[in-house]
Amino acid sequence: MGLFNKIFFEPEAIHHLQEAALVFPIPIDSLNEAMEFQTKDLEGPYMYKYVVDGEGNLWRSESFWLNDDDAEGADRIKDFFHGDVTFYKYVPEEPAGLGAHRWYSFMARFTDGRLQWVKASQYERCVVSESGERIYTDRYRLDREADGNFIWRRVEPDK
Repeated sequence: MGLFNKIFFEPEAIHHLQEAALVFPIPIDSLNEAMEFQTKDLEGPYMYKYVVDGEGNLWRSESFWLNDDDAEGADRIKDFFHGDVTFYKYVPEEPAGLGAHRWYSFMARFTDGRLQWVKASQYERCVVSESGERIYTDRYRLDREADGNFIWRRVEPDK
């Protein structure tokens, strides 16, 4: 698995994710509560906690997130990251423990630590049959075309 950073979207910043998800109709109901994602695209990854505030500013916690209680009280410093960040979230579904899940992946562009845009980049849903078999019902990926535009492609399940 390796090291990664956490990136949080404050409640005032959730609309960026909702707007990105509307470009392609992926269900975002499970994204409305926990706005915590993982990323390996920011500094390190050193297990830092990053926060996107309501104005789209990127902040980094001064402490590691080994203990989230410690990170909550830590001072935040403005991060002036410039580039694209991919962040993702695994959301387990019932029946718990059998591998049923939803997977969300987003791509965001920051300019001098300010959010420019967010795009939903990948979505998959996996259900578990009565026999315990994992079945991928939906798999989509956002691909960049030669002209620079993005297009959604359905990814065929592994056979």
